[in-house]
Amino acid sequence: MTRNRFVLLAVVVVVLAFGVGLSLGLSIGSTGGAAASSAPLPSATATPTTSTAITELPTSLYAGCQSQQSAVGTAVSCSSTIPGVDEVLVVKWRDAAAMQSDFARTQGGKPDGKCSGYKGKPPSGISSTWGNGKPLACYVNSNGAAVVLWEAPERALELLAIRRDGDTKKAFAWWNQAIKTPFS
Repeated sequence: MTRNRFVLLAVVVVVLAFGVGLSLGLSIGSTGGAAASSAPLPSATATPTTSTAITELPTSLYAGCQSQQSAVGTAVSCSSTIPGVDEVLVVKWRDAAAMQSDFARTQGGKPDGKCSGYKGKPPSGISSTWGNGKPLACYVNSNGAAVVLWEAPERALELLAIRRDGDTKKAFAWWNQAIKTPFS
């Protein structure tokens, strides 16, 4: 095998491996800080819903919720009635223990820190807790959107507030206001 053929073969192998890795990462989610969510993301198809995932949400905060596909439970995508984020994804997991285990696996390796001080660095984001040790993570996803991910284990709910312009401070300020409204 000539050197040129070897180099060409190596390039082809790397490109194929990258393509397979990218497609797997997009289909099952990434565990790195670039992922939009630790839970499988909802699909692009949406329909109006009254699913159990939203019956527990404070109606004063969320509007226009639409059902989404999720491998782990019932999912909805909502808009916020208070300014600060563009979208809120809510997943009602079938099992709270599995939800918390997924958070530990996907977000647990992030540095410990305060979301109020997170400015998009490190790129992986930070993890923390809120309200009696409930999981919380803040990061900027691969699309440059600021994400605040939090869980309500007693309800098996995982929520992601997404601000597309990447302003982590405003996303956290929204979250800080939103959690003051109790679940229904």
